Amino acid sequence: MSETHPTLSQWELSVANWFSVIFHPILLPTWFYLSLAFFTPTYVLQIPVGMEWVLAAIIFILTFLFPSLILLLLVRLKIIRSILLNERIERNGPILISAIFFFLTYYFLDYFDFIPVFGYYLLCATSISLLTMMINYVWKISLHTTGHGASLAVYLSLAMLIEIPILLIALAMVAGGITATARLKLNAHTPAEVYGGFALGFVTMTLLFRMIS
Repeated sequence: MSETHPTLSQWELSVANWFSVIFHPILLPTWFYLSLAFFTPTYVLQIPVGMEWVLAAIIFILTFLFPSLILLLLVRLKIIRSILLNERIERNGPILISAIFFFLTYYFLDYFDFIPVFGYYLLCATSISLLTMMINYVWKISLHTTGHGASLAVYLSLAMLIEIPILLIALAMVAGGITATARLKLNAHTPAEVYGGFALGFVTMTLLFRMIS
């Protein structure tokens, strides 16, 4: 499943790869934070005045930049082929690295009593990452759609408690659909792996988020 689809044009491959990168699982926490910080009532995240972009930078660095640098180093050392982790055998180490940084970010935010809702999301994302790592030993479940299913679950869970823009839920669904299509177009996963990942992320996040929050 690591070879790209032979019938796709170069343009289609480029677009599919671009969406796979921009909606990469380790970028989702940053997108999720920004969506809540700027499109929901201020009491949702309880961010100190003037700290919105500072926290955005911290979250981006801890959940994306540091894990990405480690992944790029692994690629440079030829331990893995790509940061997209298309080969099942290559994925457990990077998944564990991401889970560690997710938890460290949660610990940092919790220590300073910042944005508890987002902290709950990160704690659940850590658990889901470890779950996908175990599943990966026997089945190459889609990490991309697992992340998108989890994000959608949080939006819907919050919508049952507070008023959030329906646009966020719609965008989460569209982003998940685009990413799933891109992974299928690249022949990185079977339909079962894509849909199974989305279902796993959605159901697990729904249960964990409600228990923790």
